Amino acid sequence: MILVDSNVIIDVLTQDPVWREWSEGALGDAADRDDVAINPII
Repeated sequence: MILVDSNVIIDVLTQDPVWREWSEGALGDAADRDDVAINPII
């Protein structure tokens, strides 16, 4: 399982003009490799 920082999810959901493209790529790469989840402790 790969834990994804909430900022990556926020970038995608808010369509952040600076980070959205990078975050979508990182999230997609992670999902291709394993299950992804948000760390509930953060």
